[in-house]
Amino acid sequence: MRTLTRIVLFVLVIFSLASVVLAQAPAPSKSMSGKAKADLQKLRTKYESGGSLQAEVALEIQFPESPAEIQSGTITQSGERFRVEFDQQVVISDGETIWMYLPDNQEVQVYDAEDSASDGGFMRPQDLLTIYDSDGYEYDIVGDIDEEGTTLRQIEFKPTDRESEMAKIRLTYDPVTSEIRRVRVFNKDGSRFALLLTSVKTGQEVADATFTFNAKDYPGVIVEDMRL
Repeated sequence: MRTLTRIVLFVLVIFSLASVVLAQAPAPSKSMSGKAKADLQKLRTKYESGGSLQAEVALEIQFPESPAEIQSGTITQSGERFRVEFDQQVVISDGETIWMYLPDNQEVQVYDAEDSASDGGFMRPQDLLTIYDSDGYEYDIVGDIDEEGTTLRQIEFKPTDRESEMAKIRLTYDPVTSEIRRVRVFNKDGSRFALLLTSVKTGQEVADATFTFNAKDYPGVIVEDMRL
């Protein structure tokens, strides 16, 4: 279960790279070409203008010598608040608390968002902003590809920390419409994760209740408060 937990939260990290980190348009590193900078600024305009963001996604998980597993889900994000839903797990945060609901176990685990990030157990979407702004990655355009008659562009991000378990992140997007198609992560142990964005809406009204977990709405749920 811990592996699945880390995978679901990992989704938040790679999603934030696509929808939050790029929206901040930080100063380019030395390895970043002028074209990459221009494309990232367009992505910023695309994903910053709406405020809230809702997406239907597919998560592809593949470990060495194992067939790929694909899960469908949804992600809703507004500032530091987020909600990620998959069949086996729901992760909710109001920016201060993280609730991890496991439907099959009828259990919800409660974490402090700040403490969870600092102890290495979890990484919130906004935490990647700090890594990115502190030159945590080298990045540049690596080329264009053709998919069903559409030319897509790819930027690769490589961690400057050579001890990182992650080898690289590859962002694929449409340079004409500034739409992100997928974010693929390659780990040094051979595992790969890909987040495919099938539908994205920005600027939708999202109720505050979306980002909280009320145990009263889940009769019989077991609450494990990990903050104690």
